Formats: sequence, C-alpha cells, structure tokens
Amino acid sequence: MAKLTTSDINTRNKAIARDFAAGGVTKAALAKKYGVDEKTIRRAIKAESGSTTVQVTVKVTSKPAAKDVKSSVKAKAQKAVGKSSATGAKKSVKATSPVSVKSTVQPAVTGVKAALEAGQEVAFIITGDSIVLTLGDDTEIVDSSHANYKPIQMAIVAGDYKKAYELMNISKAINAFTKGAITVKGGELHYGELRLKSTLVDRILAMMAEGDEGFKRLVAFLERLLNNPSERSVSELWGFISHLDVEINDEGYIVGWKKVRSNNGRLFDSHTGKVPNDIGNIVEMPRFMVNDNKDQTCSQGLHIGAWDYVSGFSGDTILKVLVDPADVVSVPTDYNDMKMRAAKYHVVSAVDGNKKPIVPFRAADVKRLHVKVGERGEILSSVEI
Repeated sequence: MAKLTTSDINTRNKAIARDFAAGGVTKAALAKKYGVDEKTIRRAIKAESGSTTVQVTVKVTSKPAAKDVKSSVKAKAQKAVGKSSATGAKKSVKATSPVSVKSTVQPAVTGVKAALEAGQEVAFIITGDSIVLTLGDDTEIVDSSHANYKPIQMAIVAGDYKKAYELMNISKAINAFTKGAITVKGGELHYGELRLKSTLVDRILAMMAEGDEGFKRLVAFLERLLNNPSERSVSELWGFISHLDVEINDEGYIVGWKKVRSNNGRLFDSHTGKVPNDIGNIVEMPRFMVNDNKDQTCSQGLHIGAWDYVSGFSGDTILKVLVDPADVVSVPTDYNDMKMRAAKYHVVSAVDGNKKPIVPFRAADVKRLHVKVGERGEILSSVEI
C-alpha cells in the first residue's frame, strides 16, 4: 500500500470528521470504513474539532416527541430526578432506563471537569443510580453514593453546570483539605476505616449537601479533635461547641473566653493571681494535673468558657483565647456545658463587652511567654516566644 501524504491524511481526517458529525455511525464502523484503528479515528475527530462544530445529535431510549426532541429528553431527565417540568412539583420517580443527551459543544476547554467549572454544557446520561458526563473522549461518572448525588442531578438538568461542578467536588475537598485523613464514603465520614458518628458529623454532611463552604472549619475541628487521647473528652466536647456563642475558626480551634485581672499593666488569672495571661501568651498545665471527671465541677485545670458564662465571672478583663480540641480534658456538668477544663490555651486579645478587641492592650515591654503552671498556679517553666 502506497504511503499516504500529509495532504491525503488531512483529506481523510476531514472526511472522517464529517461522517462522525453527521451522526448515525460509530467510531468502530468508521475505522472499518477507512481501514484504520479506532485510535486513529479518535485522533482524526479531535484534530478537526478545533475548526468544526460538532453536529447536534439526540438519542432517547423511549419514543421522542414530534416537535421538540431535546425538550422531551430534558423532561425525562427531570422526571428521573423527581422533578416535573410541567408543575415544578417533586415526585419520587426512579428512572428505569437511561436518558441520553448529546449537545453542541465548542471545544473551548479540555475535559469534563474543566468544562463544568467554566459553566460549559457537556453531554450527560442519567440513570437510576448514576450520572455519566462526557466531553469528547473524557468521561466522569457520579454514582448515588455521592453525598450530593440528588443536588448534582438537579443542577445538571437545570443546566447549571458550574453548580454541578461545585457539588461534585465538595467531598473531594474534604479529602484534599485533610490530606486523606478524613474521607466521604457512601455519604458518611470516615477517619481511616473508622466511621464517624455524631451530631457534628451530621452537620458537616448537611452543610456539604447545601454547598456551604463553612463545613471546612468543622472538618478542621474534627480532625484536631480526633487527636484528643480521651474518648470521654471527645464525647463531652459536642455539648460545649453546640452553644451558639461558641465559635470554631478556620484552622479548627475553639474560640473561647476567659476573665482575668489586670495588675500594673499585666494580666493574671483571677483565681491565684500568679499565672501571666498577657496578650500572645501560651498557658499550659500538664494534662495529668487537669481533672477529667466532669462531675467534679470546681476542680483543677485551665478554665475556658462560652461568652454567656465568662461575662458574669470574676475579674476585670475578658480575654479571647484559642483552644485546640485535642487539649480539652473535661466539660463540667453543672454549667450546662458552658465551661471546659483544658490543658493549654493561647491568649489572642483582650475584648470589650461587644467582643471587640481592645487595641493596643499589651505594653511594648511585656514579653510573650509560653508558661507551664502547676495545680496552685506555680510557674513550672517559662520560655519567651
């Protein structure tokens, strides 16, 4: 067989692209017709797609409507996800056969994910338990185990491809955010192979389904909490953070409050008057010294409270502090879960009655310290930081 010239190859590729765009023929059939393999067919179609708009073809497994085929297909897709196009009412209907839509797609981007992120329309097939998205040779499949499976269906049918992309990638964001430590499997959170169960987990999954990016700070909190060595501490902490005036920051730390006393421009704990609580200080107590019995309410430990509790406590200055969930030891029972005992906290700022920082508060000559204290406030060690 004579070797094809570049001109011959270009002519053949244009013919292949035209036949494929006309519809009604598979790539395998084209390969047989032109005496080449399917890989060559795909390359030819891709090579010509930059200058040729793909012909719209619509294939429906059920009988199409006479006037508007695409509308008929979209109506079936809406029915598959439980949404009636006529009334907007939701129905519990499971698709028994796949609905397939191929649409005109300009190859401005490469790959399904890039197209969705750009809000570009892609071809899709919806069945009872999966969504298949295609663009050229690229394919993405979303199955019913995805935490956002139903919202993704609704977004695809509505043509909101950017929203579909965001919903598809939220569970993957958890994996990336925690570097694989916490994953979503079958709509459930797992730490390694351990399934996590709590009201916090329920809240995280609900926020994911709503597309609320705030779930990330709760995941960060959860990841830190799982480093807490005490099962009792982990279970008790849910009550404390459930209060509306307890915040979690973006790094997963608990934002708590502590009332102290000022003395000659310095800040000290209200109980012993020995522990320096100047802005920027880290205060720590050996964990074994902190009472882990929640039923012994007034006992040894570093006390941090929710806002409503601390505002009425003794002292003249309220501090905003950060607490790693791993350092929480117990939540005493007689304060309605509004106070906790911890082994360490970091002083962030002094605040007024509206939680507004008082600036400046720390004197320039006051050093930032990491202090370790004993049971009666005695300083075990002090290191400048």
